Amino acid sequence: MMQQSRFMVICILGLMMVACAGRTSIQVESSVYRVQAELEQVGLGKRPIVLTITTPTGAPVVGAQVEILPIMEQHGMLSPPLTLQETAPGVYMHPELDLTMSGEWQLKLAITRADDRRELILPVVIE
Repeated sequence: MMQQSRFMVICILGLMMVACAGRTSIQVESSVYRVQAELEQVGLGKRPIVLTITTPTGAPVVGAQVEILPIMEQHGMLSPPLTLQETAPGVYMHPELDLTMSGEWQLKLAITRADDRRELILPVVIE
């Protein structure tokens, strides 16, 4: 019975790893913001992107204007800029980040609050 239980746990963990494979979490920080991005890393085309933006102390950043400009420098490619919508305090989302080629992308992130605009780069590799 113990061996069957152990086997089941290993199978469940394996399925969870397969289900999570291809999703990535990227974190970048500045002196003003901490940003965690969640997105699908596998395949070309459109995918949702979710950003959680906080202050360095962990407070959610609310009411910001958040834009992303996807850039693939080695091929001189730009995808259209996106404006993300705030879906919860400090959580910003867009359903259709369009990455049209495999390889290294830079997501140029602009966060604007009041008169303050900060830019950060989120590095992404699409398989």
